[in-house]
Amino acid sequence: MTLNPNNPGYVRSLQILFFALLTGQILVFTILWFVVKPSTEPDIYQNPLDFAFIGIWLVKQTTAFFVARKLTETARAERNFGEKLNTYRRAQIFRFALMEGAVLIALFGFFFVTANYVLLALAATGIAIFLLFVPTRSKIVGELELDLKEETMPDETA
Repeated sequence: MTLNPNNPGYVRSLQILFFALLTGQILVFTILWFVVKPSTEPDIYQNPLDFAFIGIWLVKQTTAFFVARKLTETARAERNFGEKLNTYRRAQIFRFALMEGAVLIALFGFFFVTANYVLLALAATGIAIFLLFVPTRSKIVGELELDLKEETMPDETA
């Protein structure tokens, strides 16, 4: 596969990864909702473990933002076009993995530990935030600040 945002295969591979991870989150959420009963009676009162799960969720979401931003900046600075796109793909994979981890931590906390609806709301919020990062060609071009030469580079070159 050619590393080029003009190549539908490059964008498509990121989209497939994105939608696979999104589907996994929704599937886990759905299975847990219908199959697993929370370990305790759901409540709205704060348990000390709730703060731990909320903290982990916040750290993972924040780390996803900063790691992806730093790797995207590194990708922009790359001189080799192929390396630029490889680094960008790596940034997206880190972002997606950390964001998915935050959702799964919140779900785990709700269903298996505290049964606090705040964690369920965090999981839903995490999925909604995740949806903001659907990879598209225009996002790749914009985030990497590709010049006209790179943006219109033919598929055969990398």
